[in-house]
Amino acid sequence: MYLSNALRFNIRDAIFYSLMVGFGEVYFSAYSLALGHSVFFAGMLTTAPLIFGGALQLLSPQIYHWIGSHKKIVVIGVLFQALCFAPLAIGAFFGKLSEPFLFITISLYWALFLGLGPSWNVWQKSIIPEHIRTRFFSDRTMLMAVANFLAILLGGTILDHYKKFEHPLTGFAILFLVSGFFRLCSVHYLKRQPEERDPTPLGSINKKELFAIFSSHKMGKTLLFILIFRFAVFVSAPYFGTYMLKVMKLDYFSFTIIVLSSVLGRVVIMRILKHSLTKHNTHRFLFLSVVLIAMNPFLWTLTQKLSFIMPIEFISGVCWGIFDLTFFLLTFNEISKERQPVILSTYNFINTIVMGVGTFIGGTILNAFGNSYHGNMTLFLISSCARAAAILAFPGFLLKLQEVKKAGLLRPL
Repeated sequence: MYLSNALRFNIRDAIFYSLMVGFGEVYFSAYSLALGHSVFFAGMLTTAPLIFGGALQLLSPQIYHWIGSHKKIVVIGVLFQALCFAPLAIGAFFGKLSEPFLFITISLYWALFLGLGPSWNVWQKSIIPEHIRTRFFSDRTMLMAVANFLAILLGGTILDHYKKFEHPLTGFAILFLVSGFFRLCSVHYLKRQPEERDPTPLGSINKKELFAIFSSHKMGKTLLFILIFRFAVFVSAPYFGTYMLKVMKLDYFSFTIIVLSSVLGRVVIMRILKHSLTKHNTHRFLFLSVVLIAMNPFLWTLTQKLSFIMPIEFISGVCWGIFDLTFFLLTFNEISKERQPVILSTYNFINTIVMGVGTFIGGTILNAFGNSYHGNMTLFLISSCARAAAILAFPGFLLKLQEVKKAGLLRPL
C-alpha cells in the first residue's frame, strides 16, 4: 500500500506537470512574439534562462544543508514555480511586458524547476525500486505525453479563438492562469508522497575526480557526447517555432497541430518501449534515436507543406521520446544515489550553457539573413550537419551502430 500510494501520487504529479507544460511552457516563445518582441529574443528565451537553473543546481548541496529535506526542496520549488505564471498572465491581460521583465520571469521559472532536480532524483530513487523503474517510467512518460497532447490541443484552440477576435493576448492570459493552477495541483500530490526518515545527503566530488568520470567512465563519455550533440541541436531547435509563425505565417491552430504531431509520436513510442526496452539495450536505443534526430532539420528544408511536415514531426517525436526516456533511465540507474546529484548538476549546468551558446549562434545566423526563408533553411542544414559531425566524432559510436543493427532494434521502430 505504501509503495502503491507513492507511485500513484507520483503519476498524478507528473500528469499535472505535463498539463502545465502543454498550456504554458510550450507557448513562451509564441507569447513573446505576440508581445512584439524580436525573433532573436524569442529564440533566446527558450534556452538562455535555463543557465540560471543550471547554476542553481550547483548549489544543491548547500540548499539541502539549509533545508534538510529533499521533499521540502521540491515542494517549495514547485510552489514558487507556479507563482511565476502570475506576472505572465498579468502582462498578457494588460498587453504589455518588457523583454527584460519577461526574461527575468522565465529565468526564475527555470531556476526553480532545474534547481530542484537533484533533490527530486535522490528522493524518487529512494522510493521507486530498481526492478520496476523501466516499466514504471515508460507508463509514466506515456501518460505525461497524453496529458501534454490534450493540453497543447486545447491551448492552441483557445489561442486561435481569441486571435480571430483580434485579442490573442487574452488567450495567453487564460493559458497562464490555468498553467499556474495545474502546477499548484502538483504541489498537493508531491506533499502526499513519502520521504525516508534519514534521506541521502547530496554528496560532493572534487574536480579531479569529476574530470576523470567524464573522460574515462562509460556514463561520463555518454554525457560528454550528449553535450556536444545538444550544442548542434540547439543551433536550430529554438527557431522552428519562430519559423512557423513568422516565415510560414501559420495560425495558432496549424502551429499547434504540428506541435501535436511530435507529441503523438512520443505517445506511440512509449507503448513500444514499454515492451522493448530493457536495462541491457538502453544504450542502443539512445544512440539509435540520436542518428534519427540528426536528420530532422534537413527534412524541414524539403517542403513547406503541412502534409509533409506533420509526419516529419511525428517521427521527430518518436525519436525524442526514445532519447528522453533512455537518457533519463541511464542517468537514474547507472549513477549511484550518492554521486548522482553532483554529477548531474555539473552536467546540467554545462548543458544549459551549451544550449545557450548554440541558440545564440543560430540567432546570429538568422539575423545575418534577416530571418528570411533562405536564412532558416541555411540554419537547418547547418544544424543537421553539425549533429552528424558530433555523431561521427564520438569514439566508439560506429560500434554502437553495429550493436543496434545486430540486435535488430531498427525493426520495432
